[in-house]
Amino acid sequence: MKLVLLSDIHLVSEKPIGRLDSDILDVGIGKLRFVLEYARSISAPILQAGDLTSTPRSWHILARLIELFEEYKEVPFYTIFGQHNMYMRSEDYKSTLLGVLIESGYMKLLDSIPKTEGIGNINLYGCSFGNEVPEVMEHVPGLNILVIHAPILQDKLWDGQRDYHSAETFLRKHRKYGAILCGDIHRKYEVWDGKRVILNIGSMMRNEATTYNLGHKPCFCVFDTDTRKTEWVEIPHSPPEVVLSRDHLNQKEHINEMLEQFIGAMQSSDFEGGLSFDENLAAFIEQNVIDKDVVKEIAEVREEEK
Repeated sequence: MKLVLLSDIHLVSEKPIGRLDSDILDVGIGKLRFVLEYARSISAPILQAGDLTSTPRSWHILARLIELFEEYKEVPFYTIFGQHNMYMRSEDYKSTLLGVLIESGYMKLLDSIPKTEGIGNINLYGCSFGNEVPEVMEHVPGLNILVIHAPILQDKLWDGQRDYHSAETFLRKHRKYGAILCGDIHRKYEVWDGKRVILNIGSMMRNEATTYNLGHKPCFCVFDTDTRKTEWVEIPHSPPEVVLSRDHLNQKEHINEMLEQFIGAMQSSDFEGGLSFDENLAAFIEQNVIDKDVVKEIAEVREEEK
C-alpha cells in the first residue's frame, strides 16, 4: 500500500512578512489540491504531521478547506494537532478550525489508539504536540506507523540548541515503529535504520523568507509499505526570487553585524562604578555613534527582560 506523507502545511490567509505574492491563501489551496489529486490518482491515504494552518481559528480558511475537501471525500486524510492548531494550547480541540474538520468527518485524528480500518495491514498512531509517544499495542499485528509533532531534528539548527530530539536516536529508541513521520521542525530529512525510517517533509508553504526556505522546494513523500521505499514528489511552486524577499534577511544580517561591533565596543569600555547597567548603556549610546537599528534591537531585548 502507498501513503502520501506531509508535514507542516501552514495555510495562512494574510500575507506573511517576506512574501511578495498577495494571493497566499490561493497559493496554499492550490498546493494542497495538487497533493489531494495525486493521492486520489494512486488511491493513497494522506498522513499529515500537524500545523495544517498557522492559527487555530482561521474561519476564512475553514470555508475554503471545506469546499476543497468536498471534492476529495474519497481521499482519507489523517492528521494530528500541532501547537498552531491549538487554541491557548488547550486539548479542547473542537473549538478550532482543525477540530471542526475532524468533527465534520473531513479528517481523522490520530492518537494512542491505532487506526486500522480500510488501510491494509497498517496501524496508524498519532502524537499531537505536547503528548507522550503512544505505546505500541503488540497484540495488534501489522506495520506500526507514528505521526508526531515534536522538535525532532537530523541536525541542530543553531549552536547550543538543546531542546530537541535527534532523529537517528528517536528512531532507534522507538523500534516498534516501522516508520515515523515528524512535524514541527521545518526541515526536510530522511533517516533510515535498516528497513525502518524517520522523516520530515518540511513546510509546504514557504511563509518565512529564511535562508533555508530560499533553497527549499515544497514536496511530499510517497511511502510504499510493501517495499519500504520512498519517492519524493515536488509540488509545483514559484521560484524563491519570485515569492520571497531578502530585504528583512539583509536587514537582520546588518543588525547582527552592528550588534557584534557594539558588544565589542562595550567590552573595551570602562563602566563608571555605582551606575546600573541601563545607565551605563544609555551613557555609552549617547557618547558613541550607534546604528539606530541596533539601539532599537537593544531596547526591545531589555524590555523583554524586565
